[in-house]
Amino acid sequence: MATQQMLIKELDSFSAEPCVLQSRVAACTPIVVGLDGTDTGCGAAALSLKLSRAWDAPVRVVSALEPDRCGWDRAAEWPRCAARERARRDVLTRFAARAAAEGINCDIDIDDGCAVTRLVDCAMSSRAELVVVGLCARTEHAPVFCDDTALRLIRRLTIPVLAVTPEVSEQPRRAIAAIDFSPASTAAARAALKVLQPGGTLLLAHLPPDFTSAASRADGVESSYARATSFALERLTRELAPRCMSIAAVQLEGTLVEGLAALANDADADLIAIGTGRRDLSTCYGVPHPATALLHQRRRTILAVPAPKRSRERLFVHA
Repeated sequence: MATQQMLIKELDSFSAEPCVLQSRVAACTPIVVGLDGTDTGCGAAALSLKLSRAWDAPVRVVSALEPDRCGWDRAAEWPRCAARERARRDVLTRFAARAAAEGINCDIDIDDGCAVTRLVDCAMSSRAELVVVGLCARTEHAPVFCDDTALRLIRRLTIPVLAVTPEVSEQPRRAIAAIDFSPASTAAARAALKVLQPGGTLLLAHLPPDFTSAASRADGVESSYARATSFALERLTRELAPRCMSIAAVQLEGTLVEGLAALANDADADLIAIGTGRRDLSTCYGVPHPATALLHQRRRTILAVPAPKRSRERLFVHA
């Protein structure tokens, strides 16, 4: 069944001040990028350079090739590894030249082994604000019995992870943030605003509970919830306080993943931002977490954002 969306409220741009300065993160905080020399990382490479210029942030590239799990023929394994290494070096050389031409401070770490471990170590040691990796094109074969790099990073990192599709070349013009009013979803909306290009649009997508029961209709629970949701979205918009950005609130119907995918198609969104947590990234009774399901679709760039550190500390204190 097709998922329908209902527009709740839309707010125009707050002012005409320059937007680039509003999205900059702390100085000297790097953006960590994972590149392996394949076409999968084309979008990640392009978007990381765009964000580096917008945020005035350095870039740290991590390139680690894992052994080919399908390479059982040792006689053919060495030529294949040599070809992969040449392709990786060529891609990294072009990336470094492009970064230098744009005046971007770029460091490249070339290594072998587990790419996820290398990226996590680099992000933690450099106190990075964002990790950018490529997302396989939908037409490419995806592994069945192992998680992709982006999902494994989300499970291990406490900073946002941006999984970029190969065709991306610019900052997103229109983004969707899944909002359930948790600290993680609010952080996802803030992170999406930082990634958007100046003059972009952020859609706050909320999926209300199921009010089909007779008790809910009789007690007016649905109408009360709708009023409270509208007020909460207005307050969230004021807290975000975007400059030169447009924000619209949208109510979804159906399941969250289907609703987000349908809204992205209708609004021609370039990015979907969603809050995550370590406890809910695994499957529950065979149903994957929305971030996992969206990554497996491989249709759009996904920004996975964990809850802020203070929120996690309060959760552990009261657990």
